[in-house]
Amino acid sequence: MSNITIDGIYIPIDIKVLSVEIVQVAEAVARITAEDIVALSACPPHSESLRDGYVLGRSNAISLFAKLPSKGAEEECENDYPVVGEIAAGSRKISILEPGTACRIFTGGLIPEGGVRVVPQEDCCEVSGRVRVAAAAMISERCFINNAGSQVTCGEKVISQGTRLEVDHLALLAAVGVHQVNVVTRPRVACFCTGSELVAVGGRLESGQKLSLNSLLLQNLIPRYGGVVAEQGIIFDNHLAITKIFDTLTDEHCHLVVSTGGMGPGKYDLVKNAFCDAGGRIILETLPMHPGRSILLGTLGGTIFIALPGPPNAVRTLINELVGPILLMMQGAKRCWPKALPAMLLEDLQIRKSDLLQVKGGVFSVDQGICCVRLAERLEPISCFILFAAGKKEYGKGDMIEVHLAVTSADSAVFQL
Repeated sequence: MSNITIDGIYIPIDIKVLSVEIVQVAEAVARITAEDIVALSACPPHSESLRDGYVLGRSNAISLFAKLPSKGAEEECENDYPVVGEIAAGSRKISILEPGTACRIFTGGLIPEGGVRVVPQEDCCEVSGRVRVAAAAMISERCFINNAGSQVTCGEKVISQGTRLEVDHLALLAAVGVHQVNVVTRPRVACFCTGSELVAVGGRLESGQKLSLNSLLLQNLIPRYGGVVAEQGIIFDNHLAITKIFDTLTDEHCHLVVSTGGMGPGKYDLVKNAFCDAGGRIILETLPMHPGRSILLGTLGGTIFIALPGPPNAVRTLINELVGPILLMMQGAKRCWPKALPAMLLEDLQIRKSDLLQVKGGVFSVDQGICCVRLAERLEPISCFILFAAGKKEYGKGDMIEVHLAVTSADSAVFQL
């Protein structure tokens, strides 16, 4: 169970981590581990060559020192050894390398028993079945062998509980013999947008109607936090219709319900009353931040309910700052909250309201190693959220300010478009 503190604001609700399920490693990307994972085999499982060249037997290194040139010698001493075979990647034909012999080997080839050093082919010369090796190459600190278990030992912990698995994690797990992992179940999320004026995206607009843009936000952002949108719809501003929705929601049906719109003092803001009539328990009705003044957080049985305001920019912000972290907490993630960074403002700013914490969409960049931020322009995608502290109205260019990276910022940072 975990409590919530959003931007320093304590919220008295316990978040229960969901049940555990087993998935194949190939299907585990973006899932959150339910336990520590240990290696079931060493990596690499066998000693292997890091270069194309020749692997030398054990006594070669000993015999070399007797033949090293004296200090200041103009020519390097060379050693030559009989070549007894060839080892390609995946080949097991040569399992033992006798002392005083060499074997041609290629990158990834298994080091035979008795092999102590691989000499890169550019430092060797093979003539008539014998390889000549320069002394300087023999005394190099690198032996060009990736020893068995040098990266990971069998039984070593490789991934901690509460880790969100990325593609690199999957490759690591496969390399150490782990083919199935225990992960926390994805939260099932029911979403609905209230408003008699709303039309689904793609629908035909009549006079006075508008598209339900929040539906797009919920459908595309919730999966980025591991949630599964189990149900989605548009509900008219009708008390009975909204109450009926709550009556269908059970612990088995969904773990979280998110609504947009219908949160305010207006005549058609019906969500709160419908929630209470359905037996919901209100935990809070406002947050001391903007956006967040008009919000409802509560529980209906074992299901958490979050009612967000209607403006899409407010929905976008509160998904990043509240809804997404709750979804991650349900999955037992260790790092639930947005990444906070100090950044330098690129412009002078005046904040109209200063009595509350203001959270606004911004564009994050890095210039000569310095994190920078500015407000997002009209129609411009955001990559972070800027936190303007309560009580301060004016900010100057060059001021340092806290930003929270948006869930999509990593995607946009990869591509130079």
